[in-house]
Amino acid sequence: MDKPDDIETELNNNIIDALLKFHNEIAKMSKKPNNYGTEHFVYQSEIHMIDFIGRHPDLNISEISEEIGMSKSAASQMLTKLSKKNFIVKERYKKEVSVHLTVEGMKLFKGHQEYHETQNQYSVFKNIEKYPIESRTLIVDFIMDYIADLPKD
Repeated sequence: MDKPDDIETELNNNIIDALLKFHNEIAKMSKKPNNYGTEHFVYQSEIHMIDFIGRHPDLNISEISEEIGMSKSAASQMLTKLSKKNFIVKERYKKEVSVHLTVEGMKLFKGHQEYHETQNQYSVFKNIEKYPIESRTLIVDFIMDYIADLPKD
């Protein structure tokens, strides 16, 4: 019979292995552009920034970078790239720069939502809904604690 310490160690190792596999799958997906039902092909990092802006339309660059855990410099570079592609518009007000989706950005935002609702058979939402609310809360707490403990730049 396994000792409780052995069972806990094995479970912890299984969690680490699952996180590594999850990370690797996300990394593979991030290298493939998708068009999300539009004529524009964008990478995962781009569509998730567009999605974030679409869900949080009143944030400035500093707030966006803080909320998504990206340096202000990296967020600004990504937003400049999206602006050059005409997916967002940046508006300066005093010392802050606010960001809004353009018509093309809104098409991508809506296409991305539809992708997760209908086309993505491996959707997080499809899998997460199997779990009760209490378990989902535990998953979010674990992920946020894990992120908080990661080394910072």
